[in-house]
Amino acid sequence: MKPTPFKNYTTGINVEKTVMEIEQILTRNKATRIIKDYDEDGNITGLSFGIIVTIKGKTTLMPVKLPANSEKVQQVLIRMQRSKEIPNEAKLRTIEQARRVAWRNIKDWLLSQMAFAKAEQAEIPQIFLPYAYNDKLDKTFYEMVEDGRVDLPMLEGDQR
Repeated sequence: MKPTPFKNYTTGINVEKTVMEIEQILTRNKATRIIKDYDEDGNITGLSFGIIVTIKGKTTLMPVKLPANSEKVQQVLIRMQRSKEIPNEAKLRTIEQARRVAWRNIKDWLLSQMAFAKAEQAEIPQIFLPYAYNDKLDKTFYEMVEDGRVDLPMLEGDQR
């Protein structure tokens, strides 16, 4: 059975339109202070925002940072072309296409997560915890775990 390509790999929707849609989703869901991060060439590389959350009865503004990781998406597109999972078209392996795909997938992920929260399957803090941002360290919670600043709980006897 042939592997299924990932969502949006052929999208032609420009990054700016998708980011605008993401901003609308966020503002409809209690986000504030939306900030776009850019690279030196003027490409949007991430979004930072605050989202109003309530934890243990206390309402606060949770800082969140969502990266696009377009270079990784481009590597995946190239790898998928080599393995013939997607057509070998030059336009599908450009960094511009990777940016479009990355942002479109972020938008779709965000829509799914908001639906998850509205159905009370998860709380907003649970959804965004990996992306919760510590501005003093300039790291997300996931990055703090990755670099060893925060330990994850382990199962008893797990020696990995």
